[in-house]
Amino acid sequence: MKIMFSTGIQTQYFKNSKTSKFQNQRYFPSPSFKSDNDNYSSEIILLAQKYKYVKNPKPYITEEISIYEFVNGGVKKVLNYIQKLKDDDSSKSKKLTEIENDIKLEDSRAREIQTQDAEMLEKIAKVQIENVMDKIKLQKILIEEKRKKQVCDELQQKYIDLFKLDKKIFPNGIMIKGIDEKFEQDMIIDFLRKNNCQVLRLDFEKILLKNANKEVANCRNSIKNSGQHSILAIDNFAKYMVYNDENSNFINNMKSTLVTCANDYNMTILVFESNPEKLDENIIGRHRFQNVIDVSEINTNNLCEFMPIYDGFRMVYDDNEESTVDLYLGDLGYNKDILWVDSTDENKIQTAIDRIDKIKSINKFKSVKYIQCEQQKQFENLKGFYKINKYSKNLNQIYEKKI
Repeated sequence: MKIMFSTGIQTQYFKNSKTSKFQNQRYFPSPSFKSDNDNYSSEIILLAQKYKYVKNPKPYITEEISIYEFVNGGVKKVLNYIQKLKDDDSSKSKKLTEIENDIKLEDSRAREIQTQDAEMLEKIAKVQIENVMDKIKLQKILIEEKRKKQVCDELQQKYIDLFKLDKKIFPNGIMIKGIDEKFEQDMIIDFLRKNNCQVLRLDFEKILLKNANKEVANCRNSIKNSGQHSILAIDNFAKYMVYNDENSNFINNMKSTLVTCANDYNMTILVFESNPEKLDENIIGRHRFQNVIDVSEINTNNLCEFMPIYDGFRMVYDDNEESTVDLYLGDLGYNKDILWVDSTDENKIQTAIDRIDKIKSINKFKSVKYIQCEQQKQFENLKGFYKINKYSKNLNQIYEKKI
């Protein structure tokens, strides 16, 4: 063996040796750096990383490894470290799988919680609406009771108490204005009957015009023959009392009846009519309907409650689920001059218009000067709306009305 020296590098020659494949190979001193991985050198680590995925890495490692590492069992160390890397990868893969499973589980739990929260919010909103509707229902009952009480009090004074007088002067006609619902009208008739008043009922909706005179005459004669002052309550009185050529004769006969029925037939005619101005002007004269009981101002027309929602309010105006409409400021909530009615339903839009004073009592809407809404076609019944050069997010035409 002959050893030659050069500056900083030793070169080793082998003759007649089984390791002749290392002939002329440079000999590098053992590196001073050791890794923290079980004292594997950086060379071992680099070779292991390089041939980690090679099916049979040993020949390649043997070709590249330095003599120093080779004679110190470096090939085996590289193979061992390759196995260590694979084991670490397997462990990391397992941990990653566990982490992914944990993430999926947490995500599932989060979605479940989110679903539960959404369901809870929906339940809370439903309960809130139900509470508001219950409140409106109670208000409606109170208003109906107030209306009924006023009518009954005036009937007591203007008709029932007359029976106690020695000289009884009964009115020819009594008009009750503002009682539209049939059940309320029935309650008024029941009140009269419970106070010992005789009441006959006639419904113009159920008789033909050609028979109307005869039906009224039959009732009139029946009351006269009874010998007791009685009330003829006529339902749907307006059906034949709006003047036209066909019913003019019947209107004239009713005018005559309403002038003399109290004295001549011992009869007072009672009608429920909320729009008397549409009737023939001679029918509604004061000498015919001497007593008008007006409870039209005691109504549920402006009844409503407001529920805060995101960026606006939900107006609930009756005791059923369909009687709601959402209200916002215009221009996506930035224009205080505009009330956006979020509906294409003309009835809902009209309801908002009818209750505009109550809507403006909310601080958010106190400055509104215009109402806007979207519509797919021109309004059929709403008046005062005009097109503007804007479209909704649904690409519907926006209409506006000045308040």
